[in-house]
Amino acid sequence: QEVEKALRKKTYKDFLANMYGNTPNKWSNSLKGYERLRLITNALTRIRFCTPSGTMEFESKEGFENGPKGYVPWFKAPKRKTADTLMFFGHWSTLGLLRNKNVVGLDTGCVWGGKLTAMEIPESGKDSQKLELIQVAGYDHPLRM
Repeated sequence: QEVEKALRKKTYKDFLANMYGNTPNKWSNSLKGYERLRLITNALTRIRFCTPSGTMEFESKEGFENGPKGYVPWFKAPKRKTADTLMFFGHWSTLGLLRNKNVVGLDTGCVWGGKLTAMEIPESGKDSQKLELIQVAGYDHPLRM
């Protein structure tokens, strides 16, 4: 809600001007101002890999089996506080469709000629393996030509 609040302010352009960057890359309760907002934004929109202790890495765009040494996919981080929460995410096309018990990756590379993928938002407690998957061929996808 902190980032949403910053985007709703009349000074939202100041936040946007300070939003980009790879630092800080680890959460601290002492973070303040634009550094805090940048880390929250990066964690919600850019994270793919992190160390087991929570240091985030923003450069790699590989699939999770080829991540940087010492890093794991964010959803495989040990002691992840959201491990028992069903999470949907995107912005990782090299990963493709991922359907684990509590993690669903929906980026299937539509902008690279893959498909646009969506999934129903479940009632709480519903198993992600039983959710209905909806896919539409991208504009340049062979199925559309």
